[in-house]
Amino acid sequence: PGNAQETINELKADGYNVVVNRVGGTPLEQATVVAVRPGQTFSRTDSGNPGDSLQTTVTSKTVYVDVK
Repeated sequence: PGNAQETINELKADGYNVVVNRVGGTPLEQATVVAVRPGQTFSRTDSGNPGDSLQTTVTSKTVYVDVK
């Protein structure tokens, strides 16, 4: 819990796609975070070159931020 805008900015800086679920019309700078919930994460696994070991790379990760 905390300032909604700061939380959203921190999550975006960490590489998350942020989906905001807002209750009411309070500006994000004045809103409070009620919950942060995990969303879907997409990754791919490949070897780069035949015979190399497999490596998994996260290509996209999403979180849902509930604010009011």
